[in-house]
Amino acid sequence: MARHAYPILVKIGSTTVRIYRSERPADHARKRAARVVFQVAWHDAGGVRRVRQFADIAAAKETARVKAEALAGGRSEAAASLSMDDIALLSELRRLAGKTPPLAAIEEWSKAKELCGEHLLTAAQAWSSARRATKSATVAEAIDGFMTAKRRAGVSMKSYEAFLPALAGEIGDAPISTVVSATLEDWLHERYGDEETETANPATFNTGRKRFVALWRWSRDKGYIADTVKTQADLMQPMRQGSQRIGILTVENFARLLALVSAEHPDHLAVAVMAGFTGLRRSELHAQSWEDVDLKRGLLRVTAAKKGTVAYRLVHLCPSAVEWLAGCHRQEKDTVRGITPISPPWGVDRLRTFARKAELECPENGFRHSFVSYRCAATGNVAETSQEAGNSAAVVFKHYRELVAKDDGAAWFALTPAAVDKITDEAGKVVSIAS
Repeated sequence: MARHAYPILVKIGSTTVRIYRSERPADHARKRAARVVFQVAWHDAGGVRRVRQFADIAAAKETARVKAEALAGGRSEAAASLSMDDIALLSELRRLAGKTPPLAAIEEWSKAKELCGEHLLTAAQAWSSARRATKSATVAEAIDGFMTAKRRAGVSMKSYEAFLPALAGEIGDAPISTVVSATLEDWLHERYGDEETETANPATFNTGRKRFVALWRWSRDKGYIADTVKTQADLMQPMRQGSQRIGILTVENFARLLALVSAEHPDHLAVAVMAGFTGLRRSELHAQSWEDVDLKRGLLRVTAAKKGTVAYRLVHLCPSAVEWLAGCHRQEKDTVRGITPISPPWGVDRLRTFARKAELECPENGFRHSFVSYRCAATGNVAETSQEAGNSAAVVFKHYRELVAKDDGAAWFALTPAAVDKITDEAGKVVSIAS
């Protein structure tokens, strides 16, 4: 007879049943001879320890195997006595419930039946029909329809045109109903992210997210995507934007930045000049066209401004700005918008990246704050400065103006190419302005 190491473990999945061997001494009073006993031990579904005793090891093993299979299959002690019909019924219930535990499925059905009564199936079909996509459209087709609808409604399209055509160009063939929030987030970071961190500027990311939300909600209303409370664009998490405290560039740092951009990033020179010398908002700079710049008269009409608002204005170009702009490289005409832009895509964000890499302090919204602060100091005329900035005097004082000396104001607007050459040496190191 084969010898076994006891206890013998019979394992099915994570379930273990043990077989123990014990020797019973002879009981002469009851006329019982000495014998070997095999005990099968397990814990039932309620955690109670159960033991059965056998004189034959083969019988003990068979019983242990059956118990282990029953426990591993989730059957209680009572289930072991189920009929074949009961077992077949339970098996079919598990198949229909799929990944949902059968008890949970029955509870869910019971609650739904309570709410809908005999109309449960009809109600489920109506809910499904109302929420699923009823039409098919690719991302490009949805964008085309959305842009057409917005133009007909007279909506300003500049911000939409900055994002949506590019999205259509890269993932336009995908059905819009299949695009998920993670895809949109990754696309924004990859296209507009910093080269080192591969993370988009928070303002850029959040603006793109807003445009996607508008597109996805319109597509939901048109039946291109499921009718849910939140679309995939809504599920994109906005990025946290830093505090908008008033921060300005020093005259020296602006001179160094102009020199750096002129030498290494000439395509961004025009937007750098206008950012510092005109005080246009970030969105206005990105939408500004060369067609609205009159260098002979030293005037700039804000392209992105809407009539009837304070943003609809003319901005005077100082002689330094005119001299810089006269030597700037002009980009090719944007056939979609019908303009020749002064700024490459997200030019102001790139300027801040250039400044950080050169270890130049460049606060958030620093160009506009700097223009207002230095312009007020140079002219002493807050009303004129606020008009050029497209704000009221009260807003200028509250949100934009930093105290600077009058001579620093004059020095800021005197930063011609020749003046910048005097301020920076060949290595870009700042030397005295007076030199």
